[in-house]
Parts: sequence; structure tokens; C-alpha cells
Amino acid sequence: MFRPKLLLLSLILLAVSPIPSSAQSVAVDCHLANSLETLVECLEAYTVPSDYYSCTTYDTAQPHGDELAGWTAAVTRLLNADGTCALPDGSPISTSYAVSRFVDGLTRDPYCVLAETNAVPLAGKHDVFQRGWGYFITPAVAAPGVRPLHFSAPHPLFDSGTPVQAAAVLKRVVGKSLLIEGRHRWALGKLAASPTCDTIACAGPAYNKTDGAHDTNEPFHQALVAVHSWQQARTGGCPKASCGYIQWHGKGDETCPSDNVFLSSGIGNSAASCYSDTTLPVNRIKAQLNGAFPGRTHVTPRDDPSCTDLTATRNIFGRLVNGVSSANVCTTGASSSICSTPATTFGSFVHIEQDSISRDPTNYNRWSSVISLSF
Repeated sequence: MFRPKLLLLSLILLAVSPIPSSAQSVAVDCHLANSLETLVECLEAYTVPSDYYSCTTYDTAQPHGDELAGWTAAVTRLLNADGTCALPDGSPISTSYAVSRFVDGLTRDPYCVLAETNAVPLAGKHDVFQRGWGYFITPAVAAPGVRPLHFSAPHPLFDSGTPVQAAAVLKRVVGKSLLIEGRHRWALGKLAASPTCDTIACAGPAYNKTDGAHDTNEPFHQALVAVHSWQQARTGGCPKASCGYIQWHGKGDETCPSDNVFLSSGIGNSAASCYSDTTLPVNRIKAQLNGAFPGRTHVTPRDDPSCTDLTATRNIFGRLVNGVSSANVCTTGASSSICSTPATTFGSFVHIEQDSISRDPTNYNRWSSVISLSF
């Protein structure tokens, strides 16, 4: 088996390739990672920080030409899990990204990791990803025990702890994939002083173009679309009893303070009747949370209709999965009828908002049990 230190070798070899920036690049260095959690912790430190981009540098960092197709093709190849950890032949993203084999030092499980190879040094600060599209992890082999659970963490640094938490749960439940955003949600500038290129027309000024949960042009979202397309092509698509797209978020303790964990399928409180089905993934997870974390409060929009900020009705991937608008996932408004249509996919998207205690590393095992028993 390969050892984790070989991840660095591939990154160093590729870091000398031409890159689309005038800045001198350095290699992304995670050779000390000895577990999936520490690997993700290392990669998260390279997240493009808030207030980093100008309109020009943001445009430079975005995929150009056939790079977006190369990015999603790489995601699809990892999902096929043939035991080979490599980019597709002739990949147009090979000067910026590589696929490496990583073996968890504790479980000895092998993973394929699609990650950026180049970083930009910042004086007095941690190096940051040069492109910032994100990173994607799957088990290296399509073993029978791998569960069709697709995890994502769209807000590194901002929703503190969620990328490592998602990695910890993926490893313990033997999930299928993990996607983590490579940019802070305000990397193009905070709202008070953001450049004119930052807002998203379909979502308004409350969101930034580098917010992977709200911008359809963000490579993070395009990777999720590739995951969804791959899963839909499997026999049976994504059956809610066994399959799910689980997105990990962290809420401020002062937001909906009576709720420790707020679970949603992307439909809001005006359609609270959608959550009456006890077999829905959010309700199964809620029931398991009540057992694993006694004395804490776990709710859906039906349980707490006063919490209107955490329902994920504008989450663009949730809208895609729910079929709210097949033509434009940014279309405003949502129909409660989607939860009563026999052919609906409503429910396979799970949006988890958690307070700080729920995200604490001491609770990773309990969360893993919750997810395992829910699917």
C-alpha cells in the first residue's frame, strides 16, 4: 500500500507545471497527515480567505476553456472507484489539480483525493489555494460496504469544524463521497465593501459569488451536479431509505437559539406539512439524534416554524435535488407540491445546521452512529 507521504510527492511533482497566475507558486504540503481527518484539516488551512479576491483575480481563478469539464470529469472518475487514483488521461486541469492515493493511518482504508497542487504564499499568513475550486474524496475501491451517502461542506473556515466533521463521519460510516469548498464564502469581499462583481443575480446581495451553496457558477456546485448526475444514473437513483446528499453547516449559537440542530430538506416553514412523513431522512436523523444527544433539541421546519433563517430554501443544490426548478435552480419560490408527488426526490437532500457543541470533535462517533442508523 502507498503511504500518506506519497500524497506530497505527487503534489511537488505537479507544482512545477505552468500555472495561470503571475504569483510564484508553492506546493500544497499535507505530508504530515496521518488520517482522513488530519488530511482535511491540513487542506482546509489552504482555503482562500475572506476579502481575498478582486474581480480580476477571481476571474483568473475560475475555470476557463475546457477546465470546468475537466474538473467534473475528474469527480466522476473518482466516483467510479476502480482502484486507480488518477486524473482522466489528458485532463485539462493537470497543471492545477492531481488525484492521489491516501491511506488512513488508523483504519488502513485507501481513498482517492482530488486536490489542488499549487498554493500562493502570503506574507505572515498561511499559503492559500491558487484556484480554490475545492477538493473531493472517495473510497479508492467500490467495495460492497460503501454506502451511497454523499457529504459536502460548502463553508470552510466560516462554519468552523464542519469539513473535518464531515470527513470523520464519512470514514466511520463508509460513505461514498466528500466535497469541500476551497474558498471562504466571502472570498470576493464582505457585503459591506464588496466589489460590484460579487453578487449573484438570482439570490440578491445577501450572497457572494464564492458561496458554493448559492452560486451556480462556483466549481463546488458544479462538482455537486456531477455527483448528482452520477448517482441518478445508478439503479434506482438515490432511494431515500439508503441514499442521501448530506450537507454539513454550522450555525451561530445565537441563531434560532432554542434549537441545537436544525434539519431541513430545503423546503421552508410554509410547507411544514412536507415534514410529516416520519420516514423522511431528516426525521430519521432527528430521532437518532434525540437518542444520541439526550436533553438537546433537534428540529425540522415543522417543529420550529419560527426559525426561518435555516430552512435552506435558497440552497441551490437542494433545489436541484428537490426538482424545484429543473431549468434554473435559482428561481425564487418553492412549491410544497413536490413533497406529495409520487416520483419526487424530495427528502434525499439533507441540510444540517448545528451549534458549536454538536460540531465538537468529541461528538464525531455519536454523529457517525446517528447517520449509520438513519440509512
